[in-house]
Formats: sequence, structure tokens, C-alpha cells
Amino acid sequence: MQQQDRIRVNQLIQLLDDLKATDPHMPVTRVALFLHIAATPGLAVTQLAKASETTIASASRHVKALGLGGTSGGPPLVVTGYGKDARTKALLLTEEGRRMVNRVTEALGRLRS
Repeated sequence: MQQQDRIRVNQLIQLLDDLKATDPHMPVTRVALFLHIAATPGLAVTQLAKASETTIASASRHVKALGLGGTSGGPPLVVTGYGKDARTKALLLTEEGRRMVNRVTEALGRLRS
């Protein structure tokens, strides 16, 4: 691996570490799902599963964990609101979830530097 690639990989590791600061045991799949919700607020669990190429059951479990504050019992990052109709629930970020997204975007800015 070339030096520049090694630097980028280490920066990516730092970004993941920043994300996991809220929950040190957060699986990478949960990080990816959280980022999908952040990118498209209002997604339904079925849409999230499709976007992240996972099963609805898996997406639902991760959303539940994100809503409960993860495995470490931290603050919830995701809440559900009303979707387009009464049968669906829209996934939205909590205030803590929005703070985490801000930390991620700041870290991404450092990656580009």
C-alpha cells in the first residue's frame, strides 16, 4: 500500500472511531444505517433496508438499538415519527443524532484536507 493510501485508510479509521465514540460497541452496519437515515430523513424501515441492502428484520433491529441509545445505553440517535400514512413510520434523527452527524461532517472535512 502506498503512503497516501495508508494515510487515507488511517483517516477513515479515525472517522469511524469518531462515530463509535457515542457507542464503542456500535457495529459498522449500524453506522451505515445511521448515515442512511441522516442522508434521507423520513425513510421507512423498508426503504432503509433496501437502501442499505440488508433485510427488513436486520434494519429494524439496528433502528431499535439506535433509538434506545445503542448497546452502551447512551442517548437515542433516532426516533420514529409518522410516515406518509398511518401504516408507516418515518425515521428521524434526535438532537444527539444531529450532533453526531455534525461531528461526522467535520471529520470528513478534515479527511479532505
